[in-house]
Amino acid sequence: MKKEIPLQEGKVVFFKESDFWDDLLARYNKETKAIYIATYNFNFNKYEKSFYQKLSHLANLGVRVNLLYAKMTYAEEDKLEVEEIFKNFVLCAKLTTNHSKLFITDDFAFIGSANFSFGSNNNYECGVIIDNKEIISDIRKFYCGELLEESEFTNVPECFDPFELLPHILSVVEELSKIEKGRIIHL
Repeated sequence: MKKEIPLQEGKVVFFKESDFWDDLLARYNKETKAIYIATYNFNFNKYEKSFYQKLSHLANLGVRVNLLYAKMTYAEEDKLEVEEIFKNFVLCAKLTTNHSKLFITDDFAFIGSANFSFGSNNNYECGVIIDNKEIISDIRKFYCGELLEESEFTNVPECFDPFELLPHILSVVEELSKIEKGRIIHL
């Protein structure tokens, strides 16, 4: 399998011994609705300043966090043990054949070599930050389509924002109203 998306806008970054994930999170803004992450290795809540803790905080603020990983460290391998806030707001999926490293938001996407784990900070890593909304949308479609479709969901959020469903409910009510009006006219 091979997927290609032409690159028009963005920049290449190289880093070592840098809290690069903090740099990515610093690009988060109050309008960010969702973050999509794909990684081979993800550290779960072993360290106080872990990326996990920072994602938990964003989830608590209402950002939908979607995490796809192949291997987790600092958790029981077959059982996802996470704090309630993470469980309630973060979609976790396991895809053992995943080795991609993606970080996608509404405003930018990062594609790179580094795992979302502490070991990556010691390595020479590189990646591309993309700002083109059309390309970001294509990457998100690939993530939400092929990657998630092949995954095993290890945590489906127990809580959700009921207002997110409101447009769908209103649409159904509108359709039902049209059907009901159609019956009255034809009687």
